[in-house]
Amino acid sequence: MGKRYQNDVTISWPAETAERIIGDFFDKEGFVLADYKGERVWKKGVGLMTAPQFVKTSCRQGSVQIEAWLKFAILPGVYCGEMGLNGFWGFAVKQMLRGRVEALIALLQQPGGQGGAEQIPARPAAAEQAEGAVQSKPKDAVKSLADSAAPAAQSEAATAVTQPDSPAVSALENAAERLSDTGTVPTMQNEPVAAEATQPVPPKMHDPVNKATLSLVMGLVSIVTWLIPLGGLATSIIGIVSAVPGMRSSARGRAVAGLVLSIIFLVISVVAWMINLAGACLALSDIF
Repeated sequence: MGKRYQNDVTISWPAETAERIIGDFFDKEGFVLADYKGERVWKKGVGLMTAPQFVKTSCRQGSVQIEAWLKFAILPGVYCGEMGLNGFWGFAVKQMLRGRVEALIALLQQPGGQGGAEQIPARPAAAEQAEGAVQSKPKDAVKSLADSAAPAAQSEAATAVTQPDSPAVSALENAAERLSDTGTVPTMQNEPVAAEATQPVPPKMHDPVNKATLSLVMGLVSIVTWLIPLGGLATSIIGIVSAVPGMRSSARGRAVAGLVLSIIFLVISVVAWMINLAGACLALSDIF
């Protein structure tokens, strides 16, 4: 039977975010929270058609422990023994559960968590170069400012004779005093300072679009396979099962179309199979 599948996954998201990712994933995959021998686990199925699937997760800061296993179903709701995800017995269901676990691990290990810290964008290279130029060459900056201000100063000097209290003259005097005292270039008061931090990147949630697409494909295939009743039964059932998680995806329309087609041709396949069976019984009664 084998031991439970176990994996300790390293994550960069906070434990609360990891729990939200896990809950959203299993809800969209059709799992429900259940108590199993004193453990809180995610469970799917009751053993009616396939072995019930169990997954247990434990979130800690920086890691998530995942356990997965199947149960032998004697009757629906009556189980015995546990199976890991290795071995030939129940191979199809084991691969299905393994695929779900791997998809969950991929979601938990997606980049962008960084422990939930906000990401501060790097300063533009042009701003850094400008700042470096001012810091490394203050004298050149002072000289450049003085040269650029010379024509304006001459013009304002003529105005200052008649208007000694002119705001422009006062601004030039204040700038000159600051240059002589500190040796730094004054900054304009209305110049915005870029010190804004970006918001934390939200995690990508589970989106079972592939299930919606599979449901639609199986529904379309059932249009042909109903001519072989057993084939129509198989494709229609796959389409219905895939539509359930697909309807919780962003491609809900595909899943609904696949579900409708699968149900219609499931009924047609059952009717065709019953007609074929009745015809075979009549043919045998005529022979004997």
